[in-house]
Amino acid sequence: MQHILQDVLGDMNEEVLSAMAAKAGLNVTQTRSAMGEVVPAIFGGLAKNTKKKAGLSALFNALKKDHDGSVLDQMGEVVEDPERFKASKILGHIFGSKQDALTDMIGKDLGADKGAVGGLMAMAAPMIMGQLGKSLQKYGLSEYDLKKLLAIARSDSKKEGKAQAIVIAFLDKDGDGDVKDDLMSMAGRWIQKKFRG
Repeated sequence: MQHILQDVLGDMNEEVLSAMAAKAGLNVTQTRSAMGEVVPAIFGGLAKNTKKKAGLSALFNALKKDHDGSVLDQMGEVVEDPERFKASKILGHIFGSKQDALTDMIGKDLGADKGAVGGLMAMAAPMIMGQLGKSLQKYGLSEYDLKKLLAIARSDSKKEGKAQAIVIAFLDKDGDGDVKDDLMSMAGRWIQKKFRG
C-alpha cells in the first residue's frame, strides 16, 4: 500500500494493457511505455493539489463518497467507456488547464498521437482513484495519511525516469507555465533514443 504507484501499474496486466492498446490504437509496448508516464503524471497532479488543505480535503471527501475501489473489478468497462466513470471530470480536477499541454508533452516524448495519450489518461484516472479509495477504506487512512501516500507516489514517480521527472516538474509549476523548454528536453531525449536504437 505504501508504494501505491507500483500497485496501480501492477494492476495493468497484459490483458488490461492489450485492451487499452486496442482502444487507443497503439501496440502493447507503446501502451506500456505511455502508462509509465501517464500514471506518474496523475499521481504528481494529485500530490500537488493536496499540498493545500482545501485540495486535500476535497480529494479525501471525493474518495470517501464516490470511489470505493469497486472500479478495479470493472477494468474492462473502464477501458471501453471511461466517461461512464467520470474520467474527464477527474482529470479536469487534477490537471485543470494543464491537461492539454501535458498530453501533448507525453505524446511527443513517446512518438504517439496526442489523442491516444489522452484516451489512455482517461482510462487510468478512474483506476487510480479506485485504488486510492480502496486503500482509504481498507487501511482507514486519514487526510494526513492520504497526503503522505501521494507524496511517496510523487517521489516514486520522479525516480521512474527522466521523462517522468520532467512531467512532475511541469506539474509543479504555478500557473500554466511555458512548456516549450520541457517539450524540447523531452524531444531531445526521444531523438537520442531513435539514433541509439
